[in-house]
Amino acid sequence: MRVLEQRHVIVYIDSRVAGVTEDGVLLEDGRRIAADHLIWVTGPALVHSRARADMSWFIRWLLHTPLRPYSPIALSPDPWRGKLRPYKTLPATLGAHVSFGGTNTVTGVAKAVRSTGRTHTALETFGGGRLHLTARLSGGWERLVAVLTATTRKHKTIVVSEGGVNTTGLSGRRNLTIRLISDATLIPSGSRLTLTLASSSMAQDPGNLLYLDLPQPPGAKVRIGPARLDLPVLRKRISR
Repeated sequence: MRVLEQRHVIVYIDSRVAGVTEDGVLLEDGRRIAADHLIWVTGPALVHSRARADMSWFIRWLLHTPLRPYSPIALSPDPWRGKLRPYKTLPATLGAHVSFGGTNTVTGVAKAVRSTGRTHTALETFGGGRLHLTARLSGGWERLVAVLTATTRKHKTIVVSEGGVNTTGLSGRRNLTIRLISDATLIPSGSRLTLTLASSSMAQDPGNLLYLDLPQPPGAKVRIGPARLDLPVLRKRISR
C-alpha cells in the first residue's frame, strides 16, 4: 500500500459509493473522487477475485514489477461458485445449428415468432451467433431485428442474444445475415428456443429497449422465409 501511495495511487477502504456523476464518484460521507474512467464490480463473492485482478494490473503497469505466470483468460460460472475457470487461450467451442422454419409477412409493429422443441442438453453460448435467412423487402422496410430467447421448464424467459441488420435502400428478395451480440449465456436443458423477428427488440418484450421501435414508411413490409441459426457454445460448459 505504501508503494502505491508513493506512486500517487490512492486506495479508499470502507468507502461506500453513493452515486456516480459525469466527472467522478460521490461517496456516502460527502467526498467526491474525480475520475475519467470507472470500473464497477458487483456481487460479494466475485469482488475478491476481481479485486485481485485489478491489483495485479496496478502492480504490473504502475509499479513495473513482473507478475507471476497467470492465465490471460478467465471465465466466471453462472451462478458464481467461488472460483474462476482459467484458460491460456480462448476456450474451445462447438457450433450448434438450429432451424426455424416457416414463412411470415410482417408490417409495421407486427412480429414473427418461431419456436423449437425442447433442448436435450444444457448449452452455454460463448461468442456471437449468426442468423441466416431469406427475406423479400418492399415499401422501404429499413431494418430487421432478431431476438433469441430460451424458455425453461419453469417458464423463465432468458434473453440469449439479439441483433439487427440495416436494410435501408434494399428491395426484393435478399439473403440476409443478422450478427447476434457476442455473449456468454447458459441455456438449461429442456429449454425451448424462440426467435422473434420484427423491426425492433420491443416486439419481443416492451422492456427490451436495445433496438427501439422507430417509425418506418407506411407501406413498409417484409416477407421472411426459413431461418438458420449458427450458435457457438462451449465444448465444456462451466455453468450449471
